[in-house]
Amino acid sequence: MTRADVLRTVASDLNTLVEDGTLGRWALCGGLALAVWGAPRATQDIDVLADPAEGRTTAEAAKVLARKGWILVEHARHPGDPVPELLRMTCGGIGIDILIAHRNWEAAMLEEASTVPWQGVGIPSVRVEALAAMKLRAGGPQDLVDAGRLEGLPGFDHERFAVWKKRLRIR
Repeated sequence: MTRADVLRTVASDLNTLVEDGTLGRWALCGGLALAVWGAPRATQDIDVLADPAEGRTTAEAAKVLARKGWILVEHARHPGDPVPELLRMTCGGIGIDILIAHRNWEAAMLEEASTVPWQGVGIPSVRVEALAAMKLRAGGPQDLVDAGRLEGLPGFDHERFAVWKKRLRIR
Protein backbone atom coordinates (compact mmCIF):
# COMPACT_ATOMS: atom_id res chain seq x y z
CA MET A 1 0.00 0.00 0.00
CA THR A 2 1.48 3.38 -0.99
CA ARG A 3 1.51 6.41 1.31
CA ALA A 4 -1.20 7.98 -0.90
CA ASP A 5 -3.33 4.81 -0.51
CA VAL A 6 -2.85 4.93 3.26
CA LEU A 7 -3.80 8.60 3.34
CA ARG A 8 -6.97 7.82 1.38
CA THR A 9 -7.80 5.09 3.91
CA VAL A 10 -7.01 7.38 6.84
CA ALA A 11 -9.23 10.12 5.40
CA SER A 12 -12.06 7.69 4.69
CA ASP A 13 -11.90 6.06 8.12
CA LEU A 14 -11.65 9.34 10.05
CA ASN A 15 -14.47 10.86 7.97
CA THR A 16 -16.57 7.81 8.87
CA LEU A 17 -15.88 8.45 12.57
CA VAL A 18 -17.02 12.05 12.15
CA GLU A 19 -20.16 10.92 10.32
CA ASP A 20 -21.04 8.31 12.97
CA GLY A 21 -20.52 10.83 15.80
CA THR A 22 -17.37 9.29 17.32
CA LEU A 23 -15.07 12.16 16.31
CA GLY A 24 -15.98 15.82 16.18
CA ARG A 25 -13.38 16.95 13.64
CA TRP A 26 -9.93 16.03 12.34
CA ALA A 27 -7.20 17.62 10.23
CA LEU A 28 -3.64 16.86 9.13
CA CYS A 29 -1.11 18.80 11.19
CA GLY A 30 2.43 17.45 10.60
CA GLY A 31 4.94 16.81 7.84
CA LEU A 32 2.35 15.48 5.40
CA ALA A 33 0.29 18.63 5.95
CA LEU A 34 3.27 20.56 4.57
CA ALA A 35 3.04 18.51 1.37
CA VAL A 36 -0.70 19.12 1.11
CA TRP A 37 -0.04 22.88 1.33
CA GLY A 38 2.75 22.71 -1.28
CA ALA A 39 5.94 22.41 0.80
CA PRO A 40 6.71 18.67 0.60
CA ARG A 41 9.37 17.03 2.72
CA ALA A 42 10.20 13.49 3.75
CA THR A 43 8.19 12.20 6.70
CA GLN A 44 7.78 8.77 8.25
CA ASP A 45 4.27 9.11 9.65
CA ILE A 46 0.96 10.92 9.35
CA ASP A 47 0.10 13.42 12.09
CA VAL A 48 -3.54 14.28 12.73
CA LEU A 49 -5.19 16.70 15.16
CA ALA A 50 -8.64 15.49 16.24
CA ASP A 51 -11.25 15.86 18.93
CA PRO A 52 -13.76 13.30 20.15
CA ALA A 53 -17.39 14.18 19.55
CA GLU A 54 -19.38 15.51 22.51
CA GLY A 55 -19.89 12.72 25.03
CA ARG A 56 -17.45 10.36 23.28
CA THR A 57 -13.95 9.30 24.31
CA THR A 58 -10.62 8.86 22.61
CA ALA A 59 -10.68 5.18 23.62
CA GLU A 60 -13.94 4.72 21.68
CA ALA A 61 -12.33 6.20 18.57
CA ALA A 62 -9.35 3.83 18.96
CA LYS A 63 -11.70 0.83 19.23
CA VAL A 64 -13.60 1.81 16.08
CA LEU A 65 -10.34 2.29 14.18
CA ALA A 66 -9.06 -1.08 15.44
CA ARG A 67 -12.18 -2.72 14.00
CA LYS A 68 -11.21 -1.13 10.67
CA GLY A 69 -7.78 -2.79 10.81
CA TRP A 70 -5.75 -0.05 12.49
CA ILE A 71 -3.34 -1.21 15.20
CA LEU A 72 -3.16 0.67 18.50
CA VAL A 73 0.49 1.07 19.50
CA GLU A 74 0.01 3.44 22.43
CA HIS A 75 -2.61 5.63 24.07
CA ALA A 76 -0.48 8.17 25.93
CA ARG A 77 -1.92 10.61 28.45
CA HIS A 78 0.41 13.21 29.97
CA PRO A 79 -1.63 16.21 31.19
CA GLY A 80 1.37 18.55 31.67
CA ASP A 81 3.06 17.58 28.41
CA PRO A 82 3.02 19.70 25.21
CA VAL A 83 0.94 16.84 23.73
CA PRO A 84 -1.37 15.91 26.62
CA GLU A 85 -3.07 13.01 24.82
CA LEU A 86 -1.94 11.00 21.83
CA LEU A 87 -3.17 7.90 20.02
CA ARG A 88 -0.22 6.27 18.29
CA MET A 89 -1.55 3.80 15.73
CA THR A 90 -0.58 2.16 12.46
CA CYS A 91 -2.63 1.81 9.31
CA GLY A 92 -1.33 -0.05 6.28
CA GLY A 93 2.09 -0.28 7.93
CA ILE A 94 2.44 3.51 8.34
CA GLY A 95 2.46 5.24 11.71
CA ILE A 96 -0.47 7.51 12.46
CA ASP A 97 -0.19 9.91 15.40
CA ILE A 98 -3.55 11.33 16.45
CA LEU A 99 -3.01 14.35 18.69
CA ILE A 100 -6.15 14.87 20.76
CA ALA A 101 -7.27 18.51 20.94
CA HIS A 102 -7.63 19.59 24.56
CA ARG A 103 -6.75 23.28 24.42
CA ASN A 104 -8.83 26.11 23.00
CA TRP A 105 -6.22 26.95 20.35
CA GLU A 106 -6.25 23.33 19.12
CA ALA A 107 -10.04 23.43 18.84
CA ALA A 108 -9.73 26.71 16.92
CA MET A 109 -7.25 25.08 14.51
CA LEU A 110 -9.79 22.35 13.84
CA GLU A 111 -12.56 24.89 13.41
CA GLU A 112 -10.50 26.78 10.80
CA ALA A 113 -9.19 23.69 9.00
CA SER A 114 -9.57 23.64 5.23
CA THR A 115 -10.18 20.71 2.94
CA VAL A 116 -7.31 20.75 0.46
CA PRO A 117 -7.25 18.62 -2.72
CA TRP A 118 -4.18 16.36 -2.75
CA GLN A 119 -3.53 13.36 -5.00
CA GLY A 120 -7.19 13.06 -5.88
CA VAL A 121 -8.49 13.27 -2.30
CA GLY A 122 -9.89 16.17 -0.30
CA ILE A 123 -7.83 16.22 2.90
CA PRO A 124 -8.80 18.33 5.91
CA SER A 125 -5.67 20.18 6.99
CA VAL A 126 -4.84 22.74 9.63
CA ARG A 127 -4.60 26.08 7.80
CA VAL A 128 -1.12 26.91 6.61
CA GLU A 129 -0.68 29.89 8.97
CA ALA A 130 -1.81 27.86 12.00
CA LEU A 131 0.45 24.99 10.91
CA ALA A 132 3.44 27.36 10.72
CA ALA A 133 2.67 28.66 14.23
CA MET A 134 2.27 25.09 15.51
CA LYS A 135 5.69 24.25 14.05
CA LEU A 136 7.27 27.31 15.71
CA ARG A 137 5.70 26.30 19.02
CA ALA A 138 7.17 22.79 18.73
CA GLY A 139 10.55 24.45 18.25
CA GLY A 140 12.68 21.56 16.99
CA PRO A 141 15.23 22.16 14.22
CA GLN A 142 13.05 20.53 11.52
CA ASP A 143 9.96 22.34 12.86
CA LEU A 144 11.70 25.71 12.45
CA VAL A 145 12.74 24.85 8.89
CA ASP A 146 9.17 23.74 8.16
CA ALA A 147 7.72 27.00 9.52
CA GLY A 148 10.07 29.02 7.33
CA ARG A 149 9.12 27.04 4.23
CA LEU A 150 5.42 27.53 4.96
CA GLU A 151 5.91 31.30 5.40
CA GLY A 152 7.41 31.44 1.90
CA LEU A 153 4.41 29.84 0.19
CA PRO A 154 2.35 31.99 -2.21
CA GLY A 155 -0.79 33.26 -0.50
CA PHE A 156 0.59 32.86 3.03
CA ASP A 157 -1.31 35.35 5.19
CA HIS A 158 1.27 37.02 7.46
CA GLU A 159 -1.40 38.90 9.41
CA ARG A 160 -3.22 35.66 10.18
CA PHE A 161 0.12 34.09 11.11
CA ALA A 162 0.77 36.95 13.56
CA VAL A 163 -2.63 36.27 15.17
CA TRP A 164 -1.73 32.58 15.57
CA LYS A 165 1.70 33.37 16.99
CA LYS A 166 0.10 35.68 19.55
CA ARG A 167 -2.49 33.07 20.44
CA LEU A 168 0.22 30.44 20.97
CA ARG A 169 2.43 32.96 22.83
CA ILE A 170 5.24 32.79 20.29
CA ARG A 171 7.53 35.79 19.85
